[in-house]
Amino acid sequence: MSDVLELLNDCKRFIREFFPVLSVASSHTYYSALPFTPTETALREKYNYELGHSVKILCGPKKTWDECLRTIMMEVPSSFIYSVAVSPNGAFIASGGGNGNVKVWDFVTGAHLQSFHTKHGAVLSVTFSPRGTHIASGSDSEIVQLWDLATGACLRDLRGHTKSVRSVVFSPDGAHIASGSDDHTIRIWDATGTHLRTLEGHSDVVESVAYSPNCNLIISGSHDRMVRIWEASGAHLRTLRGHSDRVLSVAYSPSGEQIISGSLDETIRIWGANGAHLRTLKGHTGDVNSVAYSPDGSQIISGSTDQTVRLWGADGGRFRTFKGHSSLVSSVAYSPDGTQIVSASYDDTIRIWNVSTGDAVGTLGWLRRAVGSLTMCSTSNLFDYLLDNGQHVGVALSLHRIATFKYHSTSFDLWDISGIHLSKLRGPNPFRFTIDKILFSCRGNYLAIVFDNNIIRLCSGLTGAKLQTLKGDWADVCSPVFSPNDAFFAFASSNDTIVRLFHRNGVQWDIRILHGHSEDVSAIAFSPDGAYLVSGSFDNTIRLWSTATGEELKCFHHKLGLEDRIYVSGDQKSVHVGPRREQFQFAIPQELWPSGGSDASSQLLLRYDLDQMWKAGWLYSESQIGYRICWVPLRLRGENFGSFRTGKDKTYNENGCLLHISFAHRTVLCISHL
Repeated sequence: MSDVLELLNDCKRFIREFFPVLSVASSHTYYSALPFTPTETALREKYNYELGHSVKILCGPKKTWDECLRTIMMEVPSSFIYSVAVSPNGAFIASGGGNGNVKVWDFVTGAHLQSFHTKHGAVLSVTFSPRGTHIASGSDSEIVQLWDLATGACLRDLRGHTKSVRSVVFSPDGAHIASGSDDHTIRIWDATGTHLRTLEGHSDVVESVAYSPNCNLIISGSHDRMVRIWEASGAHLRTLRGHSDRVLSVAYSPSGEQIISGSLDETIRIWGANGAHLRTLKGHTGDVNSVAYSPDGSQIISGSTDQTVRLWGADGGRFRTFKGHSSLVSSVAYSPDGTQIVSASYDDTIRIWNVSTGDAVGTLGWLRRAVGSLTMCSTSNLFDYLLDNGQHVGVALSLHRIATFKYHSTSFDLWDISGIHLSKLRGPNPFRFTIDKILFSCRGNYLAIVFDNNIIRLCSGLTGAKLQTLKGDWADVCSPVFSPNDAFFAFASSNDTIVRLFHRNGVQWDIRILHGHSEDVSAIAFSPDGAYLVSGSFDNTIRLWSTATGEELKCFHHKLGLEDRIYVSGDQKSVHVGPRREQFQFAIPQELWPSGGSDASSQLLLRYDLDQMWKAGWLYSESQIGYRICWVPLRLRGENFGSFRTGKDKTYNENGCLLHISFAHRTVLCISHL
């Protein structure tokens, strides 16, 4: 059992580390991800035989996983990240940055889920509501904004401050919001956005505010070097003096018995709730920009201009240092279970760190026991698992989420990939219709639930929120499938001979009917780029359709078996039919091939768009436009990753094919052939 848990742990780390690869090009699981997997992990040892590919890492991979679980890179360079927050259920990270957007990320994979455009300058502070349904943000232009997490809608603007809003926080009961500003004041608002009162007393910028766990008190830290304690009703109680420079961050302990403050004087001070100074923590060599207590109150984390995150004992004991950021650390936060730390930096990254020495496995208990016992159903990415009590459970997987349902039930459960339960969702009528099958779209953005009355509900693959209900005159839904780019959804029916193709048009999915078959359609597949749909029928034909127009492009004649599946090759030049991919093959007419697709074995040289491509981490072919050679993890790229233009950094053979690339002074790639 310990071996299984170790392998599951490696799988979770693998998804975290290589999500940029897995979400874009599945073949690079072997070309890019596995070669960079630590060499002494159970996952690497189990699949080491798969490394006989053209891309080999001669040096660079570590022996074991490091403390940094995940690095999230901003899409726009130099968009300084000022603030991060973790949702109460641990599923999401919110960040605020210099580009004026609030961004929401998947905690486990680091996938960018959505952006809220503030239109009010840099976002200096973000916070989740206690229920996790809303986000509040403070901006560079005097405004506090309240956002709906599910829809991304701005619910209201809270106006009243006369200068930038540096800090926003919900009260633990969610009834109020406090905000601190450059105008030297703290404002208290109710949940509807009504201004209740203004707290005045600081003589300089209010950098940070926090509520006590019982909601009765508020603390504030200011550039005037003071920490102040206020009653939530507005009365000033006491002033805490001791810092020799600006106070940049304050926080209450979970018990409410202690207060911590971080300062420009490079120290952290711990105070009693009565204002008494208890101890000073020293170790940082730069400003302490952010501090936070662990959920159990036993530890403190801090982020500093010295580019480190430090973990301290709340009693002032020894600390650990997390290194990896290449610029100042602006904000830190704990996961709700206290096992992970999130840090944001001016280096345009968010990093997730493991607090303990070993990464905790957080998958579903029964699903953990199911390893080796899951059987693939006819529906893509749907598995069947037999529980100990003899009941069958359907399990649908995506890179972000897990959906589970008991057959003949009216509801399903949505889980984070790490095992955190997110929600239980029900069908259109919980007393009548039961779930027949569930499938995620290829990128995990959408979820299709097919009920036994053949109603199909399309939902968000991230939250489970209902997007659209599909109803029609079809009978049993057969071969439902999403296109790889998540732009199309198609299925057949047992009572007619047509293929129903739905195209995503904004928030709606519009239907297109594909006529041509004369018998039941038994198999459907999309081309890798979603440009074509292939359908196989018991009328002994396989038809190729344009997804853009619905036009039939080609008809192949072949007798389809009951177990036969159809696939489109990766280069989109052929259709494969049979229980196994290579059993039968039909050539797609050359005029339908993707443009720019030369033979993959032709000469391969590096091509860089220095403004964009180097941060994405991909090495591209110069001769085959868009062809990805290899992806390199962020930690190994080095500052000059995208600027190799001289022969000393690259070695070519007599045919001009690239053999070696060296960079970051510690990593060498060997590309023998592709």
